[in-house]
Amino acid sequence: MAEQKHVRGRRRRWPWVVAVLACAVLAVVLPRVERASRERRWVDAACAAAEEYLRAAPAPDVPGGAGAFQGLSGDGYSHPVWNINAPHLIVHREARFANAALPLSVYVWEPAPGASDPGRWEVEDVEQYPPPNPAMRVYVRLR
Repeated sequence: MAEQKHVRGRRRRWPWVVAVLACAVLAVVLPRVERASRERRWVDAACAAAEEYLRAAPAPDVPGGAGAFQGLSGDGYSHPVWNINAPHLIVHREARFANAALPLSVYVWEPAPGASDPGRWEVEDVEQYPPPNPAMRVYVRLR
């Protein structure tokens, strides 16, 4: 009889523990998923703005001439080590021209205050590094 009394007075708590742990995991994972989605949108839009700029701009100065811009290739981006007055993302691509291919870094700055996410991305500045190691940097911000 003593065993039955002990069993009747005890409730199972593991479903509550599982529910609390699931909520905690969702609270951590969902913001990260939303951030990754937002960053992918920013990368795609910034690369489109950089391509639009490079199509309209004169070809970079490289030995033998770069020729006409053909497109960007590559994938991937990184976050700067220190993000005070620094770009939010650095996109790594290769700018392909008719006669040359240059490493291209697209620096994506956080949107200006009051800018809407599906707004317009603008190229703020472009830097070109001369030979022997030619490369380009494009600075882009959402307006």
